[in-house]
Amino acid sequence: MAAVNLNFNQFSYDSSSIIFQRLSDVEKKINEIAKRLDRKAPPVFTLLNRNIAGVPSAGGSCVKIPYLFLIKTEDIPDKLKIKGIDDPRLQSDSYLQEVAHSTQEFMGLPKSSLNFIDKETLRVFLKYISDPVLSEKAKEFVLSHEVSHIHHEHSSKHPTFVKSLGFASVLIIAASLTAILGFSVPFFIVFASAAAAFVTTIALIKIYERSQSHAREKEADLTALKASPQSREGGIYLFETFQKHQQQARKNNFLSKLIYSPSGNNRLLTLTHPTESDRIRYLKNAK
Repeated sequence: MAAVNLNFNQFSYDSSSIIFQRLSDVEKKINEIAKRLDRKAPPVFTLLNRNIAGVPSAGGSCVKIPYLFLIKTEDIPDKLKIKGIDDPRLQSDSYLQEVAHSTQEFMGLPKSSLNFIDKETLRVFLKYISDPVLSEKAKEFVLSHEVSHIHHEHSSKHPTFVKSLGFASVLIIAASLTAILGFSVPFFIVFASAAAAFVTTIALIKIYERSQSHAREKEADLTALKASPQSREGGIYLFETFQKHQQQARKNNFLSKLIYSPSGNNRLLTLTHPTESDRIRYLKNAK
């Protein structure tokens, strides 16, 4: 088993600290998941992300764990636990800051102030962590999802198609310069043609990358179910909680109405991920 990295961001923790124990537990679980997918899988390392962040992220053979992900339902003092998804305290900056400081103190981290993104992360975290059973199943689904990315080597795959389009874009520019310098072709015609071709090339790259990203995320979701069948309920619960939170957020400010659809899907996240509705649907229907 690989050793837990305890010096991330120049902070270190001894073996008796909560962070050490929680990271060790998570790393053990991650490697158990990896072995279910491939008995010969090399060790997967964990790193602590001291930011509040939302969910773990994978790259290479490492999974970066946000400190908030290590918090369990019972770690939050009763006075700070929310009373339902519409708890009015969730709109209070001072309440959210109190929760943040409480969790930072519990983990032995230096206290820090929240920004807008942190507040949204903390709001949805408090909603899903309110269920002690489903929240742990949701965490197992997320860890299985990230291990699946590593298993399929998603971060190291650069499609030949994208490389070819990038090369084609360079050729378009080179050919245009040659035409301008070597022939009596009107500059604006060559420039307009090159610009149109360049924009089209970039658009094709983005469309292709989006489709590939969606396919990889879906593959990681479905592979997570194979690695941890018991986490299906947690994955569905997580995305349903996101939807409920995002539908509620639409009522609070205009910006949220732009970011979140009426059904509670995150429009920005769809640039790289399937919608929450799609993920709930195929997780429910997966054999």
